[in-house]
Amino acid sequence: MSGPLGAPRDAGEFAASLGQIRRRIRPGSEPRLGVGPGWYPIIAALNEKLAAIDPEHSVLGVEERYGLLAYDVESPGGQDLAMQSLIDGFEATSAAVCELCGRPGQLMSRSGWLKTICSECAHGTGYRPESAR
Repeated sequence: MSGPLGAPRDAGEFAASLGQIRRRIRPGSEPRLGVGPGWYPIIAALNEKLAAIDPEHSVLGVEERYGLLAYDVESPGGQDLAMQSLIDGFEATSAAVCELCGRPGQLMSRSGWLKTICSECAHGTGYRPESAR
């Protein structure tokens, strides 16, 4: 479910940037952002920096994978390595930010599933700190 500019309804101040990301998703792919709202500031900032490197890049996917942000792009301008270096830093940042609310978080697990969330969002869900497995 999307709001203005194809952004998620809960995008708030990040609606324009998230809509831009969705419009960059390669034709034929599902134009969804598979991350929670706590990571919207991360992907919005990443989008801005990637557009500065290659304004024509395509997004292949934005999702949570193994509890961390996974952001995949393709650069027709040949900037794949520069863009990947930037992406790696933002993906690492996601390891300390709750995907659900944006507060400081950590990698937690539940029945083999990983998610980076804060203790407040984990309360009552069965998720426990990854180091406590």
